[in-house]
Amino acid sequence: MKLVNKKFIMIITLLMVAFSNNVFASEDKDIYYTNEHYVSFTKEEYDFVSDFYYDGYQEYMNQEDYNYMIDSNMMNSEIQTVEYTDNDGLLPLADTSYATGSKRIKLSSACESSFCNMAITLNWLVSPNTRSYDLVGAYSPSSNSLSIVNSRIQYDGTSSQYVERREEKNGISATMKLPSSGESIRIIMNFTANKGTRIYAAYQHAAKTISLTNSRKYSFNSGGYGGVFRFEESVKSYYDSMGGVKMDI
Repeated sequence: MKLVNKKFIMIITLLMVAFSNNVFASEDKDIYYTNEHYVSFTKEEYDFVSDFYYDGYQEYMNQEDYNYMIDSNMMNSEIQTVEYTDNDGLLPLADTSYATGSKRIKLSSACESSFCNMAITLNWLVSPNTRSYDLVGAYSPSSNSLSIVNSRIQYDGTSSQYVERREEKNGISATMKLPSSGESIRIIMNFTANKGTRIYAAYQHAAKTISLTNSRKYSFNSGGYGGVFRFEESVKSYYDSMGGVKMDI
């Protein structure tokens, strides 16, 4: 019985030490903001998220998202930025935005020595009339350069996953079903890319209702819509051909 008590006391002691360490670690962090998922950010972390994604993305981040941001060392990498205007080229190593009258697409990068953490952020500026199967994706001329981390649709404080995703030799994509209702819609795709290539990123909105089966009728090609999606003729008219963005990394 004494041996059991000693083991019990030892376990309790170890748990108390671990808890104490976590408390001290939390206290050591200069918390600037905590969201509804109990994820806390320093001012530096909060500002990084705003620059890399958008101001407000912090509300949707869970602990897994936060851990990815920290573990991937993204915050120790510079976010490169350049403005995109009509008739001007895109400079290398750039965060690039292209806007239509209804939505804005943004491509961000934070690069290490051999690869880059990247994100496509699509922001609907109005409420879309058609709510069907939209596509977000990226294309690279370099084989097997891209890898999806995650992709989500966010609206009215709600976050949901993609319907399906595709990863091929030169391209990646996620199919997103727009919600039947809801405003402030944003689409996020996180992915990684090897350095030394050009990245094309695009979002294609189904302007007419399309089936999931027909939404799959595309290949990856820089000559396609947005520099990413080459649709088969039978479904080409369903998508809005929004211009994409590109970045040399």
